[in-house]
Parts: sequence; structure tokens; C-alpha cells
Amino acid sequence: MLIIFLVGIGTAYAGIFGTAKDWVFDNALGTILTAIFLIVGGFFGGTAVGKILLKSKLPLYELKDVAVRIRDARKPSGPGGAKVTAEEKDAILKEVEELIAAVVKVFGTT
Repeated sequence: MLIIFLVGIGTAYAGIFGTAKDWVFDNALGTILTAIFLIVGGFFGGTAVGKILLKSKLPLYELKDVAVRIRDARKPSGPGGAKVTAEEKDAILKEVEELIAAVVKVFGTT
């Protein structure tokens, strides 16, 4: 209930400073992920499934960063318009590298 309230307040502020969809995607997604992992840790943290889910926390946050970076690069108001510029591609690839490093760090065989 608190999350819904916070998203509602954020949406109201986003209407003033930009579009609500942008605010929800950029900020509330991270908050929702945090709340989910808080619940998983509180109720299922001691179980085998809970431990696996908690290990996936870092890669999921990195995946969110990749999605945000791609979305920002494809915005019509971006530097290259709806087309992705070379600088934006480099930034996206850097985020993808961080995602791969997080997956290897968490689920690596060594």
C-alpha cells in the first residue's frame, strides 16, 4: 500500500516536472525492485529459493539500468532524435558489460 502511495505522489510531481511515464520508468522501477527484494528477504530469505532470488538482485538492477539507457537513447527528444547515436551506443554497451559482469560475479562457476 505504501508503494502505491509513493508512486502516486511521484506521479503527481512528475506531472509538474515531466511526464508521469518517464518518472515511473526511471525512478519507481528501482523502488519496486527494492520492495520486492525486501519482501523476498523477509519471508523467503532462509529458503533455497529465496537465496537464489536474493543472489539475482544485482543482475536485475543492472538489467534495469540497461533498459533505462536504451529507452533514453530512443527518445525523440534525445541527441539523435529517435535514432541512436554512437555515444549512446557506447553508453548502452557499457551498461551491458556491467550486466554481464554482474551475472558472472553472481552466478559464475568459480
